[in-house]
Amino acid sequence: MNRPTTMPGDPIQDAIATGRLPAAVRLLHAALTGAPDDARLHARLGQVLLLADRRDAAGEPLRRAAALAPGDWHCQVMLARYLDQMRLQDGAADAYRRALAIRPGDVDSRYRLGCVLRRNGNLDAAAIVFRELLAQLPGDAQALHELGLMHWQRDELDPAERHFSAALERHPDNPYFRCTLASVRAEAEAARAPRKPGAPRVVVHVNKWFHFPILLPIFEQLRGEHHVRITGELELVRNFRPDVVVCSDLQGRRLRALLPQAKMVYVRHGLTSKNHLPDAGNACDFLAGITSEYMASQLVTNYGLRREQIWVTGHVLLDPLFRVTVPPAPVTLKPGRKTILFAPTWNRHLSAADLMRQRTVELLRGDGDANVIIKPHPHTEQLRPDWMQALRTAARAHPDVWLVEDPAADVVPLLGAVDVLVSDVSSVLFSWLALDRPMVLVTHP
Repeated sequence: MNRPTTMPGDPIQDAIATGRLPAAVRLLHAALTGAPDDARLHARLGQVLLLADRRDAAGEPLRRAAALAPGDWHCQVMLARYLDQMRLQDGAADAYRRALAIRPGDVDSRYRLGCVLRRNGNLDAAAIVFRELLAQLPGDAQALHELGLMHWQRDELDPAERHFSAALERHPDNPYFRCTLASVRAEAEAARAPRKPGAPRVVVHVNKWFHFPILLPIFEQLRGEHHVRITGELELVRNFRPDVVVCSDLQGRRLRALLPQAKMVYVRHGLTSKNHLPDAGNACDFLAGITSEYMASQLVTNYGLRREQIWVTGHVLLDPLFRVTVPPAPVTLKPGRKTILFAPTWNRHLSAADLMRQRTVELLRGDGDANVIIKPHPHTEQLRPDWMQALRTAARAHPDVWLVEDPAADVVPLLGAVDVLVSDVSSVLFSWLALDRPMVLVTHP
């Protein structure tokens, strides 16, 4: 979602910038008491409620804003993105169309409309939208990729491969583009060289960008002997008819409802629990990535899991750190200096990012000249845009500071390149323990 608009000396924005979201909500309610038909105030209230993780409450003011100002592009787009986020696809499509009627050149809304239509199964209408987008932005990688997904859903592997190749050529570092192209090519290979009779069909389901470093190597290991597909698209999961689904998050329960015949395997993506691990375990048939027999016994004793469900494999994400060639860091650091990695979590009231905000570099570096790398949790960009803006401000204000904004960026190469970690309750801190280097723990009051 876009951040709320700002004005000099705006007390509402001051409250947002300092993390006092309940105060911002109170100020907006007070302003609406005097101006109940101000569409922009309703829209701003909806935005702040989203920042405060009150998604259900945000719907009413955003709908009110769009109804009060049917010709206001901002209000229509805010409602469309909210409905899209809530997976209310029909309403989102209608709101995107209203936004496009106001601003036909709005390429972002056109792209999002096409995605909504494709997810709804309206492939012909989606194809029209993406071809219109390509007319506006010739060679747009996202539009090419979406057209490839539609061909893939129809089992048209050759045109799907052409579109995925064209998209990846334009954005070679995009992990999603890499995976879709690799998956289509794996299916073409399996068609040319049939697998052994009875070889299981495996879907590797990716629902977060930062899971690619964990799940893509599993796909690559399987593709030579199994029928395998890696995707985050539910329709592509369903029509593959898998025997096994591998995932790295809590989607096992939803996938089981979609595919009751398939075995679910959860591969752990982080080392802190936050009640995530037992929830994932109870939704799946097997858990991989468990670090020790002690951890396995705790899962059995405290959460009722069966020992035969649990695979003690170690934390697979860290494997590259202990190979002969460690992956290089994605930034060029100033030589001769120590390097600090700041890797906060995304949970409000737990994250050090919420405490430090614009003072992040000042507080980390003090009077020294250390290199500073800031690696926010991948959820931060979408769920905490106010934090991201504060971190951008902090990074721009100081030399030799690198803010890693790509949510798909792998943290492991950074761990191998730095001298000290500053974190909070992020699972990165437990990964860091494997390197036996200094760590500073920031606790939220």
